Amino acid sequence: MLNVMAGHHPSDRTTVTRPPVDYVAALDGTLDGVRVGVITNQALVEASSDQMMAIFDDAVGELESFGVEITDFEVPLYEALHDGTFLALQAEAFSWHRNQLRDRWLDYGRPTRLTIAKGALISAGDLVQIERVREIARKQLANRMQELGVDLLVSPTTGYAATPFTGADKKATSLAAMHTPPWNSTGSPALSVPMGFDQDDLPCGMQIIGKPFCDDLVLRLGHHYQQRTNWHTLTPPMHLQFTI
Repeated sequence: MLNVMAGHHPSDRTTVTRPPVDYVAALDGTLDGVRVGVITNQALVEASSDQMMAIFDDAVGELESFGVEITDFEVPLYEALHDGTFLALQAEAFSWHRNQLRDRWLDYGRPTRLTIAKGALISAGDLVQIERVREIARKQLANRMQELGVDLLVSPTTGYAATPFTGADKKATSLAAMHTPPWNSTGSPALSVPMGFDQDDLPCGMQIIGKPFCDDLVLRLGHHYQQRTNWHTLTPPMHLQFTI
């Protein structure tokens, strides 16, 4: 699908003109010389359970076992990127839903409507500042990766395993426990692959992040990892209860 979707289209001003890439053919390419940075930002680690970090450490060990070079990596302005992404999302969501919220307030779930409504408090000046931070962070991230010779980054996708439908831990469902938002702001391609299950048989994911337009390398590392593990083929036991 990506082979068909990627590329420039004259009717879409958000696309760019770049040489086409065969992403399927690139999956089996070599990983020789590829260096992977393990994200060590304190904010990410503190928003992750000990169990999740242990499972992630095992996944990193698996990457290292097939020849990938591993190094620690501190993402510049990580917290600012994380928070700024959510603020921009809330502002955009409120702009889109404001009429529906006014007319159908109770049709939205309580957490959803409160989250969207907060977007009304975000000013145009806030959005300008968020964009400034994003631009600075993009440049600093690119410079840091170049300085350390890092091609890809990895982290847990979330700080906690998938949560049950009811009775979810507030820490597990907090915005801080979502480790994906920064890459929306930097324009970095990111992929999540299964990396195991926690003690309650709930799935955990490893996030692979690349440089802009290096989707092929992101997919290649994910493909090689899944060729050597079977987490993506396993299904946790389902305990469903129905009330009629």
